[in-house]
Amino acid sequence: MVKSWFVAIFILLFSPFSGFAQTNLSNNYVISLADDDLNGRWHLVMSNSRFWKKAKRSDIIIDFTISADKTIEELIEYKQKGKMHSIRLSSIRTSPSHFVSKPVSGMHFFKNYWYAVAMDAGKQWLVIYHVNGLFRRESVDVISRSASFSERENEQFQKLCGENYFLKAKTSHMSMWISH
Repeated sequence: MVKSWFVAIFILLFSPFSGFAQTNLSNNYVISLADDDLNGRWHLVMSNSRFWKKAKRSDIIIDFTISADKTIEELIEYKQKGKMHSIRLSSIRTSPSHFVSKPVSGMHFFKNYWYAVAMDAGKQWLVIYHVNGLFRRESVDVISRSASFSERENEQFQKLCGENYFLKAKTSHMSMWISH
């Protein structure tokens, strides 16, 4: 009995199919991103992810670099308890709006499935929806080209949440917070 549970858990965690949580969102709720739209430095300005909130991580910077083979390298830097930390991820694009990220080294079963769901007209901020997964809860992140989210940008985001049924549903029951 114990062996069968161990084997089942091992297969679930280490199988290339462990990304069972992948969800296909309707095209009505996602946007297509060009490489230039994503490439460069972004700051996490709002999120309802427990990963950021519960551990009191702040000053979160995400650098996206798109390589010649279209792999997206992510360097995420954040402050926790006064010290800077970083995470390196490698992402692939499975559609113009859907991405799969995993750590560059070790722990490859920690896959993160995410979608680009909204971007302002000036391409200065982007809303990302993270799908429920084996080790990640569903969440919404707002990343911005600038380190702070202006009152005008916040109003635009709140208006978008009111008009976009999907974002309204995903953000209404969760408290959003500013990461600075």
